[in-house]
Amino acid sequence: MNGVQRLIDGVQRLVDGVQRLVDGAKRLNDGAKRLDDGVQRLVDGAKRLVDGAKRLDDGVQRLVDGAKRLDDGVQRLVDGAKRLNDGAKRLNDGVQRLIDGAKRPGTKFKPQDAKMPAPENEAIPAASLSMRGYANAARILNLLTPLIHNQLN
Repeated sequence: MNGVQRLIDGVQRLVDGVQRLVDGAKRLNDGAKRLDDGVQRLVDGAKRLVDGAKRLDDGVQRLVDGAKRLDDGVQRLVDGAKRLNDGAKRLNDGVQRLIDGAKRPGTKFKPQDAKMPAPENEAIPAASLSMRGYANAARILNLLTPLIHNQLN
């Protein structure tokens, strides 16, 4: 019986081994499915990453375009400030020439002595204030323009 018993024991070990093989194959199949799911998540994530990179690139391009428009606008502002400064200087020079001319000895015209028939005579103080305001504005612009220009550059 010794040989039969060994044969029965061998068959039992074979059955146990086949069962372990079947269990291992199931675990291998489950692992392969999990691996396939993980690969699919990686593929989906890579697609989202590519889409995000495209959106980021579009956003960066819009930012670059906006920066160019801002730079152009700043340059137009600087150019406008220069023109305004030049105009303010010319206005200031003109006002100063008027004032200097009115102060010259022998000048018959004195702005403070000018009389106009009513109601137009009310316009003289307003015009005088307006001219002083322009002159003051011109002086202020003469001072501020270099500061603005330095800040922009």
